[in-house]
Amino acid sequence: MANMRYVSTRGVEPRRFYTFEEAATTGYAPDGGLFVPESLPPISEDDLARWKGLDYASLAYEVLKPFCGGEVADLREMLTACYADFPSSSVVGLREVKEFQVLELFRGPTHCFKDLGLPFLTRVVAYFAEKRKKKRTLLLSTTGDTGPACVDAAAKLASPFLRVICTYPKDMVSEFQKRQMTRTPTTMIVQYDGGGDDMDAPIKRILQGKRHSEISGANSYNICRPLVQTVHFLWLAVHCPEKATLLALPTGAMGNLAAFVMATKRLETTTTRSSSWRLLAACNRNDFTYRALELGDCRRSPAMLKTNSDAINIQIPYNFERVLYYAGRDATSMAKIYDGSLERLPEKTTMNLRDFGLAAARVPDERTVAAIRAFSSPDYIPDPHTAVALAAAEDRLLLLPEEKNKEKDNVVVIATAHARKFEAVVKPALPDPSYWPAYVGDADHQPEGASKHHLLFARQPGESLQDAQANWEASLLAIIDQSEWPSS
Repeated sequence: MANMRYVSTRGVEPRRFYTFEEAATTGYAPDGGLFVPESLPPISEDDLARWKGLDYASLAYEVLKPFCGGEVADLREMLTACYADFPSSSVVGLREVKEFQVLELFRGPTHCFKDLGLPFLTRVVAYFAEKRKKKRTLLLSTTGDTGPACVDAAAKLASPFLRVICTYPKDMVSEFQKRQMTRTPTTMIVQYDGGGDDMDAPIKRILQGKRHSEISGANSYNICRPLVQTVHFLWLAVHCPEKATLLALPTGAMGNLAAFVMATKRLETTTTRSSSWRLLAACNRNDFTYRALELGDCRRSPAMLKTNSDAINIQIPYNFERVLYYAGRDATSMAKIYDGSLERLPEKTTMNLRDFGLAAARVPDERTVAAIRAFSSPDYIPDPHTAVALAAAEDRLLLLPEEKNKEKDNVVVIATAHARKFEAVVKPALPDPSYWPAYVGDADHQPEGASKHHLLFARQPGESLQDAQANWEASLLAIIDQSEWPSS
């Protein structure tokens, strides 16, 4: 099997090529861009028909082998292990909720869609670390779901070549999520005073620094994440090709949105409805996605806003860089967005994004609460992020009645987490308190207690964000240098 080559989204001719190992074990390309495959092998209708009888792990193998099968010798076994401990026999599945189909992606061990991607990323990094006999640290920042999924995956793998440092913004994850971020002495949990993506710059500098051969990034800038997330979109194409024309997706860092773009580009040669899917990216008051896709406005908002859907609190989604790449090989806009020198997307880029069928909606907290109330029953309760997508889909159909007449029940809402992770937001919104125990089951169940390795990176009064980030970076490097980590 020929090895897929990888390039940077910011690469210019002559292009430099990278191996899957190089792309997967670092995260960011040396020029600051994100890695993408040199090509996206097309999927045929014969492929879709052949894949229909496969279980999820086998489908993942068929989808991913063109991208890494030449470098990962035991890819099939690796993917089987990734999904072996899912509590549900069905890794993903559709549920009918009023007028919508809901694609449930939260059936894994930490109750969120990150369980579909982090076990693969973790095993890939450990595979190459063990192959090179060189220990690696997985470094990540979480707004609530990535952290628990990565910690859980690494703990179950228990590789002597891998340890995890997981950071999260103080007061912006649920208590359930915080308690999930526990497991082993090889996991360090760090909370910091800041917003959801304020740790991105320090982590990026670390990953591109002199220590890059020892440290791997685990957020969705790592190409493993959007690659493996194409699988659930292709599962939908395989099993429900005629049931979806518009997908409504809770959107934060755009990892799922980038995966959607990559999956649909692979389907372009088919005649199924999935080849012409459209996507409605639903965000909260942290609305970069809405402004960029609908208005061409790509300015960073002045501050991160606290919301009741904190897991999608993002000011600049790093996967927008991949979306821009596929929307016309725009190699320059993202760097300008980061440094604040670009306020509006080029018109050609905006038109290309629309040609992809991408639209966006902004959902305020009160509308999220209303959607939780409206769509809840004893058999189903949406989490706040799924509620954002439900509200966006419902409002879009109300505003565009001709679209509702055309699509009828052909809207699929992507459900990214289970309601039990967000009790403080969900329970007060329910029309009947009995719905909670009926749907959740053991309402008193909580994950394990907090890890003994749990630190706080405080921000001093009057300290600028840039100075705080420089201090956080130095502190993270100091932790990485330690052979044993201190207790809190």
